[in-house]
Amino acid sequence: MSDWLAIFEGAAFALTVKGDIYKFISKVFEGVDGIAIETVINEVRCFNAKRTAKALEEIYEKLNNAGVEPKKVPTKTLIPILENISLEEDEILSEKWSKLLESSIKGIFIHPSYIDILEKISPNDAKVLDIIFKEVEIKLIKDFSITRLISEVNIKAEMSKEDLIESLEILLNKSLINIGGVSKMPNLSLIDFNDTTVQLTTIGKKFMMLVTGKEEKNNKD
Repeated sequence: MSDWLAIFEGAAFALTVKGDIYKFISKVFEGVDGIAIETVINEVRCFNAKRTAKALEEIYEKLNNAGVEPKKVPTKTLIPILENISLEEDEILSEKWSKLLESSIKGIFIHPSYIDILEKISPNDAKVLDIIFKEVEIKLIKDFSITRLISEVNIKAEMSKEDLIESLEILLNKSLINIGGVSKMPNLSLIDFNDTTVQLTTIGKKFMMLVTGKEEKNNKD
């Protein structure tokens, strides 16, 4: 644990690792072996320890205010998430990594595939997912058409139609969405954009729950 504390004490961000926050960090990192600690310390220090420290402090404050007890995070989950938090420069993706860490600290199981997905998607892909998630899962719009998606993307994400199509192909390939109930990219010249809907798959919905902090109550398996 002393090695982990060195990361935060040496960070430019002023993080006080004592008292309750010390207990929080100790619980999250409980059982992480020395070799794993040394490896991730070296990698995090090479990039942005400040980012990592800030994410942990914000999660601590949020969970502490909500009265949520932190859980030990498995090493194979903890290390890649911390590394990606230290590496990620895009604001949208950085927020998703922090939310994924928060979900794991709450004790929610994080399937390794979700870490892989978040590593592989682009900021544009994340913007498209956010729009679909908000419209379909938050606003509960059942008939969310490609036409409406294009409109929302133009307004909120400032993406071209070509960029949107590329992101849709990536998200289909990752099994996060389906178009018209199909998990393969349709021939866009043959479909009616007004009648063809875009939906999150079960995997896509679970992924977005974890990286937005809006997880379902029964996700703590």
